[in-house]
Amino acid sequence: MIYDPAEQNRVRTLCEDGLISDLLHYPRRLALSEDHIIKFFGVNIDSLKILCDNSLLRVNVDMHGQNTYELSHDSLLSPLLESRKRRKAEENQLREIEESRLRTEALKKQAAEERQRYEEAQRLQRAAEEEKHKAQKMSFIAIGMAFLACLGLLGAGWLYDESEKEKEKAEQERNRALRSDSLAQVKAQEALRSDSLAQEKAKAAQRSDSLAQIDKRAAQQALTQAQQQQRNKLLADAQVFRKDNRHADAIRAYEAVLQLNPGPTERRKTTAEIAQTRADQLQADFERNRDAGMALKEANQCKAAIPYLQAALKAKPQDPATEKALSDCTSKTRQQ
Repeated sequence: MIYDPAEQNRVRTLCEDGLISDLLHYPRRLALSEDHIIKFFGVNIDSLKILCDNSLLRVNVDMHGQNTYELSHDSLLSPLLESRKRRKAEENQLREIEESRLRTEALKKQAAEERQRYEEAQRLQRAAEEEKHKAQKMSFIAIGMAFLACLGLLGAGWLYDESEKEKEKAEQERNRALRSDSLAQVKAQEALRSDSLAQEKAKAAQRSDSLAQIDKRAAQQALTQAQQQQRNKLLADAQVFRKDNRHADAIRAYEAVLQLNPGPTERRKTTAEIAQTRADQLQADFERNRDAGMALKEANQCKAAIPYLQAALKAKPQDPATEKALSDCTSKTRQQ
């Protein structure tokens, strides 16, 4: 199995993009050289060997003596094309989510700036109020000075003029503050609307993320189904091999099943089948060598029979008939 997530992604890209051509909507397998795969897809040789051992890829040798790799069967084209389609959709959704996030951040930044301007308008309004209070204070001073006007009409008139100027200036500041406050309120309302829009877009992004998770689960289910189909095929092949007494091929098929993530029950059953197949292999080796040795012994060719009888005892030690036949042949050989 391939455990490195980065290597898994490179293998997925190789199988979905490099080894399949769907020009004119007619999917077919492609063969790529080993050097090309390593250079342009970054997949290492060990991963290619694992894919071949799991019957996902097939390796051939071209006319130049180079290894080429292709999908092992046309039945893999459809699930790989579906997986590629889902992967492209996931990548598009992730890109849209990122763009939505950036837009949301920009809107939040704009809302913060609008709030800052609103606070500045409030500060200006407070400053205008302070100026107004100062003007009122000056008015009180002017009234006091008017009381003393009898001592100096010219001084009182000048103070009165200054008071009026300060009042006018304060009124102008107040009017500007009121206009700034109105503008700030409008900007604040716009900021609130922008913030609401940003929240709606964030919710839409979350819904898109949920859909992406659903597609990911569907892809995992498709992979699980593909592995189950491959395990079923390998189990059926193993049964045929056992009927044909091809025990080594059957064992390899069972071991390939164990590499395709079977469940606990299926894993225990497959392990038991491997043990039984090995026992059948030993029994078949025993019977074949025993029969050959016995036949040579009956033909008085004891020297040729001894290796077969020894091989039979290695497969099934302490078999009485075989031990006796070996003993007889050994004695005859020594007498000769």
